[in-house]
Amino acid sequence: MDLLLSPSELRAVQALRLQPRRTVAGRQRGERVSRRKGVSIEFADYRDYTDGDDLRHLDWNVMARLGQAVMKTYQDEEDLTVYLLVDPSRSLDFGEPTKHRAVRRVGLGLAMAALLRGDAVRPVVIGEAHRATRTFRGRAGYTAVSQMIAKAPYQRSHDLSQSLRQFAEVDLRSGVVIVLTDAMDPQYTTALRALASRGHEVWTLCMLSPEERDPELEGDLRLVDAETGPPREITANRATIEAYRAALDAHLNEVRKVSLAVGGRFAEVTTDMDWHTIFHRVLRKEGWVA
Repeated sequence: MDLLLSPSELRAVQALRLQPRRTVAGRQRGERVSRRKGVSIEFADYRDYTDGDDLRHLDWNVMARLGQAVMKTYQDEEDLTVYLLVDPSRSLDFGEPTKHRAVRRVGLGLAMAALLRGDAVRPVVIGEAHRATRTFRGRAGYTAVSQMIAKAPYQRSHDLSQSLRQFAEVDLRSGVVIVLTDAMDPQYTTALRALASRGHEVWTLCMLSPEERDPELEGDLRLVDAETGPPREITANRATIEAYRAALDAHLNEVRKVSLAVGGRFAEVTTDMDWHTIFHRVLRKEGWVA
């Protein structure tokens, strides 16, 4: 799956920055000013250099004397760690383009906005023991992040909420956790609370297809669950469609309510939305970017 963004899409995100609702501590000096009181711009410590670090903060004197690459860290400014969690559920393999492709490309756009601002980005493949991935910084991390998101496999049957609760138990520094999903798991709000309880700020990017939002079905139908497999016989008419819409609205409203209550963010987009609408209308309105 090729997720690389077009030049126009890159231009649309390069001037944006993510807007966490609260400051989450980082380790490297970046562009995000700390809200802590009474702290001046001063050197704090050294740490080892890792691929993708901003070379402006490499201590060249230490490099010349000792041949060791170390980074300066500071007390006044903080980088943000952004965890991109890709939902592998088979329910996203629907629509044209598929929800899988659409939500991952928006996730990559958010990652690029973070990378260009000096924040740290870590893609995470959930459901596979949360396969360890590297943390990336700077424009150089764009291609690798794209490849990791693109290669995240589908799983026919997957318990998203359980995987998110397991991820919450992993010993990681707190950051912004962006879940790329369709939020169809009925226990999703339980997972939101678990992640928030570990100090993470959880953002849910909910991708739906137009057909899910406004289905055009009629007559006797046999529907097959994309993940569990068992079919279900229904008669589609005005009453059943209205009941479906009401149930979907109630579920997503609850996800939004809990997301905001635990200090996170929520945004619903559809696969037919263009790039400008998603980033400069929906995500800006929801407070994700500025």
